[in-house]
Amino acid sequence: MDPEYQKEYLKMEKKHWWFKSRQFWLKTLCTNPKETIIEVGAGSAINLKGIQGKKTAIDINDYGKEEAEKQGITYIIGDAKKLPFKDNSFDTIIALDILEHIEDDMAAIKEWERVAKKRIILSVPAYQWLWSHHDEINHHKRRYTQKQLRELIKKTNLKIKKISYWNCTLFPLAIIKRKLCKENKITTIPQILNDMFQKIAEREFKNINKNKRYPFGSSIVTIIEK
Repeated sequence: MDPEYQKEYLKMEKKHWWFKSRQFWLKTLCTNPKETIIEVGAGSAINLKGIQGKKTAIDINDYGKEEAEKQGITYIIGDAKKLPFKDNSFDTIIALDILEHIEDDMAAIKEWERVAKKRIILSVPAYQWLWSHHDEINHHKRRYTQKQLRELIKKTNLKIKKISYWNCTLFPLAIIKRKLCKENKITTIPQILNDMFQKIAEREFKNINKNKRYPFGSSIVTIIEK
């Protein structure tokens, strides 16, 4: 990732509705303070800061290490494809928008299956036809359909508990943004719109938690279990 883009990305993680709503979702899923949790490709580890549990972050870079450790989060420099842990080391693995960065996504899923004791919380970007400059600057390898992700998971011993497209309501806006925006930066919007979009996105997560499945969206979210 371009260093300047990375700096902007880290700032936006703290206030942009897309990031904030994903953090909200994790808070609804991770409520047990005794649960052992690791986030792969954790980056700044901001996703872990607001959730319950004994938390570990792993990333190939160290830019989030100092801040994460201030929050009591164990931060390890390592490869998400070759985790330095024994089988069944963590109750939960979190992998939000990581799989699309990895060339051999099947190998990554199987590695996470090995290390997870109970479940994997996973998200990926949806639809290859939605490919844009955003994917290129973030070094994505692919985007997925729900069918493709299901087929990938079927090749493991994991079982899908929940799966749905997400960001359905705002999907038309996502299409416009992806197809028209060529700038190497994250777009900011007025705070009133940011707050409104966050509420919409969080409502979708609440509905997904209640087993609602959205027919389309800019992302796919799933919880898979052993």
